Amino acid sequence: MSEIQNITMMEALTKLSKLHDKGMNTIIEDQYCGTFTIRSKVKTIEGLHDNMICIDVPRDLIIGVGGVYAHDKNYPGGARPIYRVLV
Repeated sequence: MSEIQNITMMEALTKLSKLHDKGMNTIIEDQYCGTFTIRSKVKTIEGLHDNMICIDVPRDLIIGVGGVYAHDKNYPGGARPIYRVLV
């Protein structure tokens, strides 16, 4: 898997969108099986920032072609999917 970077979720989603033809309109599925577009998820995070509810804290994330992952030694490949691209 790719290198682990210490970036915010907003940065991770933006980088992920650049890997796909549909960009910010790419459909993603979160770890709880909710589906969104990257654009709608970024808007949600921006809204939380506007209301001073900051959940977009830096964390170690891996950006792969298939999604956004967090380092977790208990998962196959050592990474737990946070968002996956739906094709």
